[in-house]
Amino acid sequence: MAQQVVLQDFVAGNVRFQAAEVIDDGQYDIPALEKSGLSIVLFSPAMDPLLRATRNQRLVNAKAENDLPGILLGNGLFPDVQAAQVIRELKDFPTPVGGVITLLSGVTYLISGMVNVGTNQIRLSAGTPVVGTTSVNDGIIYTGTAALFVNDGPTPPTLSPIFLNELTLQVASGRAFGLTVAQSSASFFRIFIPVGDWGDVGATNGVVLDKCVIGSSLGSVRFFQGANILLIEDCSFASALSTTHALIDLGSNVFTSSIRLLNIELTTVAGSFGISGLASSGNLSATAQALATFVFFTGGGAALNNITLNDINWFFNDNFGTANSKVVGAYGMNGNATVTALTQSTVTKIAGTTTGDIQTRFTHVPSNRLRYDGLNPTVLAFGVAISADKPLGGSSTFEVCLGKNGGPGGGGSIVGRAFGKVFTGAPDTMSFSAIDDTADPSDFYEVFVTNLDDDDDFLVVDLVVNVRGSMAG
Repeated sequence: MAQQVVLQDFVAGNVRFQAAEVIDDGQYDIPALEKSGLSIVLFSPAMDPLLRATRNQRLVNAKAENDLPGILLGNGLFPDVQAAQVIRELKDFPTPVGGVITLLSGVTYLISGMVNVGTNQIRLSAGTPVVGTTSVNDGIIYTGTAALFVNDGPTPPTLSPIFLNELTLQVASGRAFGLTVAQSSASFFRIFIPVGDWGDVGATNGVVLDKCVIGSSLGSVRFFQGANILLIEDCSFASALSTTHALIDLGSNVFTSSIRLLNIELTTVAGSFGISGLASSGNLSATAQALATFVFFTGGGAALNNITLNDINWFFNDNFGTANSKVVGAYGMNGNATVTALTQSTVTKIAGTTTGDIQTRFTHVPSNRLRYDGLNPTVLAFGVAISADKPLGGSSTFEVCLGKNGGPGGGGSIVGRAFGKVFTGAPDTMSFSAIDDTADPSDFYEVFVTNLDDDDDFLVVDLVVNVRGSMAG
């Protein structure tokens, strides 16, 4: 165990630190600090001049007001561990066997500087975060042609998190990841690949890529299995291959909760794609949804492969290089001869047979309804136009409304209406527009009529209902 010399106590923000110099920069156990229940923080001198020390790594005992457990390295939070190993060169790793470095379970590996592992692969074990203090200075050089990080082997790790943080991975001849054994989660933070292939990742619960950069991609960010959640945010991937491939390749995997692509840049070349997956929302379970927003599709390749802007479970909003996903619905009557029988002041659904038109995220239901099939709450704009007659002649005042989820007489609500138009036995028209800013999945819309004066009937000869909208984020 490393000898520790207390330097000073000080307060930084809402955290009180007790600093202790690490005399031995190799592997050290920290049971005393773990038993205290306090967090453990690793600093470099550049990160905190208050430590006023000369060595590259500092171990400090810290307790925050919110009592977040874990190891804090730079600005990242990592799982509790029993030991940490500083890696400055190949010999600081466990000895390679058959060209594979197998990391010890329960150890955090702290990469200091650029460490050249040659053609040796690194096999992750259960609970083995691999982290640097900054991807500008810390990372791994791999000259092999396979995957740098793997998690297979005779005894692959049981379900546990994968965590890699603040690393430059030089893998120009191979790929960074070949993580083909399912783990509980996989998190990648500030991973920089100057040239090379990201490779394969996957997890049962969720996969997160945050602030990762591939400067010149020779492959794809691929997924060997689906997960509950996929989140890629604040990332930039640039393709260097003109062969058919995608920067983000979902393959045939199914995600059961959500896919979120937020504020990322995908630069393609001719022949490549930004995002590839299955057609007709095949990468999403029936109740899952995918949102792509502030995605910058640039370069000479296509933005999407198989996926389209209007796949029912995909939502594209405020991106560069693609339009927004749309909501389109329409239905109507033409030459209707069915009279709507009315009772004074009673809201009645218009009788007759309506036909549907091209629908996107809407379904025309045979019972004269438009049903919204999207997943996100959405703002919809409706236009309703009616050509009608009063079969019995005379004069009556009619009101027509667009009802939601059964309308005013069926436990629903009114979205919009045309008030009090007097019909005198000759054909006449009514029209109005309406906005529904609270449209939810499975909401349905119908047209209703009310006779405000008497019981005379109403004949709708022609009816057109149109709805347009863009998906809300």
